[in-house]
Amino acid sequence: MSRAFLMLWFVLSFHLFVDAVHAQCPEENPRGLRIVENFLTEDFYADRREEHSISASVDSIRSLNEEQDLEACSHFSSMLDPGDDEFRYRKFHYYKAGDYYFVLNLVRPREEWPDPEELFAAPRETGHVFDQDLESVLVFFL
Repeated sequence: MSRAFLMLWFVLSFHLFVDAVHAQCPEENPRGLRIVENFLTEDFYADRREEHSISASVDSIRSLNEEQDLEACSHFSSMLDPGDDEFRYRKFHYYKAGDYYFVLNLVRPREEWPDPEELFAAPRETGHVFDQDLESVLVFFL
């Protein structure tokens, strides 16, 4: 094989690897499922749902996965900056319910922190709702 071909193959393989890692959907989180369910059903969020015409059945809630949702996972992951110091303390989880996507910004369990004894003044956890075109609809606090 020519050197140019090998170099091209290496560059393309590297980009495909980086894209695949970057697009990976986060694992499901039972707490995340409850948060999306609560957002869709609790009276506390009723005004926000009504204001933005958000309606989805609880039965439609699911965690995103690479087989069905690679484009959405890639889009949401590209919005995050893994170099941000807060990533040491936060996890993001992606869900879909009806025609809406939910990106949850949750504090990691203390045992997953780099230093579990460290004090961390975390801003509130948030949920972000996106429409089927991956456009931001609203942000809500947990």
